[in-house]
Order: sequence, then structure tokens, then C-alpha cells
Amino acid sequence: MVGAGGRGGTGGITVPANATADDLTAEFAQVARELLDEKRDIFIAELFGVLGREVSELVDDPRLTGLLEASVTENIVSVVNYLKGGTSIDDLDASSAALAHARTLAQRDIPLSALFRAYRLGHAMFIQVGLDVIGKSNPAHQIELTQILIARSADFIDKVCEQVGRAYEAERDQWVGDRGGIRQHWVAEVLSGRSVDLHEAESALGYRLAATHVGVQLWAPVDLSSVDARAAFKEARRQLSTLLSPIGPPLLVPRDEREMHAWFPVRAGFDLPVDEIATALQKSRGLDVQVAIGRPEPGADGFRLTIGQAKRVKDVMLTSTSKLPKSVTYDQLGPVALMMSDIGALRRFVRRALGDLAKDGEREQTLRETLRTFLAHNRSYAATAQTMIMHRNSVQYRVNQALALCDRELTELDVALDLQVALNAAHWLGRAVLDPA
Repeated sequence: MVGAGGRGGTGGITVPANATADDLTAEFAQVARELLDEKRDIFIAELFGVLGREVSELVDDPRLTGLLEASVTENIVSVVNYLKGGTSIDDLDASSAALAHARTLAQRDIPLSALFRAYRLGHAMFIQVGLDVIGKSNPAHQIELTQILIARSADFIDKVCEQVGRAYEAERDQWVGDRGGIRQHWVAEVLSGRSVDLHEAESALGYRLAATHVGVQLWAPVDLSSVDARAAFKEARRQLSTLLSPIGPPLLVPRDEREMHAWFPVRAGFDLPVDEIATALQKSRGLDVQVAIGRPEPGADGFRLTIGQAKRVKDVMLTSTSKLPKSVTYDQLGPVALMMSDIGALRRFVRRALGDLAKDGEREQTLRETLRTFLAHNRSYAATAQTMIMHRNSVQYRVNQALALCDRELTELDVALDLQVALNAAHWLGRAVLDPA
């Protein structure tokens, strides 16, 4: 049984050469304490990076990435506290974040093997870091300390994997047995682009794939209960049905208990009422979810295309540090949605295009928004002043100040286009693409 111990002032670990079992226990507690106090944050960052590369299914979108990050963090804290505190393996329970992550993977139909591979990779990396710390201890005790580290960390992994595996299987059985699981299966088949019998798919889904579709992705905040999330999704469906005037019942497919995908069949040639949707959903008190909306697109290809557009919008909303409205449409984002696949390249583009105007300060934000509005209104000072409820001279002053910080002139079309794209990216994504003030 591992007990607690004290940490030496030099950062090394010293125990008499004729160490007793209690001495080894105390020395191992010091190893665990150093893992927690000095190595934890660096190790979590490195492990998270490895998992993103090696088990890419676990970072399919920003929300899933957040669940993985929470699970990794809580697991590392749990294992170090287990090693340090001498907890019995019988009393050990998987963290709430690890169980929630496993259940969400089951709902998303991500294989359990991917989750177990992540645990194996994490265990191997943890052992290596632990060995590095043990390397600073008394050479006479390193073999014993290594044996303790390997044995107890293996017990931890076995116990946690057993519990998250049970949580995954139970959730998967319930999810597949539910109507939502059946719909999720058929939607995944259609979205895959593989050859699918569309008539059979339509029959299973109760939805016409030949229609014109508006794809929508909805998700609830983490602090909203499952019951309240279901109520919020119901309210979103009601409001969107009013705003989109669908020609038939929408197709609603839960991605997991906090995320919903939806398709609304609309008439051919339907124009999305962007401003009306934004105003209505923003004012709704019962709409405690975020809404990402694609363009109206026709047919089975359009079914795939519009939900893909909604996903790009969702990625922007989850990445953004700005206070965004409850709903955002694909057309509002313009080229920014297409550039989200490489956020690093987008950040460099924004900083190159905006120069000093890309700083994350209040003054720069005010000037950026004025220049963005000015360009969106065909460089009309009068229209910009009316939109922003400002005097025309104030608009002109701000525009000149913004251009001076950019070190740009609006004499060339390419310059104006670069500025407009960069300003829109800064508007939607905030600090994610800006320089610190």
C-alpha cells in the first residue's frame, strides 16, 4: 500500500540505502507528488497532442475535443492521487469526465477500441515520465520503485478501462435500441457518400432525401441538464419550423444527449431569412442552445452539403472567443467558414492583412468594427454612419485611423478584399486569430 511522504528541498529523492518497506512507500509517494506538482501540465499537453494525432476519432470536432481534454486531465489527477495517497484499487472509481466521455463516444458510434487505444497510449507515456522521475532517486531503490509504478498504474488502467467500458456498452445498447440510434445509423450511411438505397433510407428515416434541405446543428451548454437540453431542442425545433416554413416534418437526429442534427425540407428556391432568424432566436428566452445553420441545398447531395456547412459554422462558434449570437448562418461567415480547416493559417493571414489593427485591444476592436461595416456598405460613409448610429465625420476619422494601423490603402481591389476577409475573421473568432494587446 502506498502512503504519503515529504518532498526534499533539492528536487531529488533520498532514502537510506537500507530502506525499509515504509521508506520505499514514502519515497514512492514523493515520486507521485513530483509527477503531480511538476510534470502534470506538460504531460497533459503532450499526451493530448499525441492522442489528437494517433486517435483522430476522439477529436472529430471542438466539442468532442473538449470532452477528451476534460477526461485526460481528470484521469491524470486521479492516477497521481491514487499512486500518492495509497487508495485501495477496490475503492477506485473512474472520474465523472471519463465516464461522460465514454458515453458520448457510444452515442457518436465511435468504436470502444479507439478509447482503449487512447488509454494504452496514455499509460505508456505515463510510465515513461514516471521512470524519468524515478531516475533521480537512490539508484539502490530504482528497481523497486519502478516495479511499484508499473504494477499500480496498470491496476489503475485496468480498473478505469473496466468502468468506462461498461459505461460505453450500456449507453450503446440503450442508444441503438432507441429510434434516435436507428436514425443516426441511416443518416451516417447517407452522409458517408457510399452507395445507399435512397428509397430504403427514406423509408427508415421517414424523410424525403429528394427535397431541398436546410441543415442545422444544435448543441447545449455543458451546465444544462439533459432534461433541460431536450426541452431546449424542442423549443428550437418549434421556432425554426415557424421561421423556415418547411414543406414537411423535419428530420431530427440526436448526435448525443447534448447535440442534435436537423434537416428542414423547404420549397425549391427558398431564400434563408438570415436577419429574421437571428433576431427571433436571439430574443427567445427558452432557447438555451446554440444553432448553426447551412444554406438551402437540393437532393441527397444537398442533404450532405448543407449539414457540412452547418458544421463549419459550429466550428467557428466553438472556436470563437467573441460573444456571438445564439444562431449563425453559413452565409454570414462567408470565406471565414472555408478557412477554418487551418486556424493557424487563418491567424497568420489576419495578422498579415491587418498589421497593428490585429491587436486584441478595445481601441483596435472599435476601429476594426467601423472599417468592417464601412467595407460591407460599399465604402459609404453615410450608410456606415446610419448603421452604426454615428456622425459621418466620426466614421471617416475611425476609418482613416484603422487604415493607418493596417498600413493599407483602399486603392486596389485585392487589398479591400483581404481586409474584408480578415476583418470578418476577427469579428467572428476574436482572440483566436488576434495578437495579444
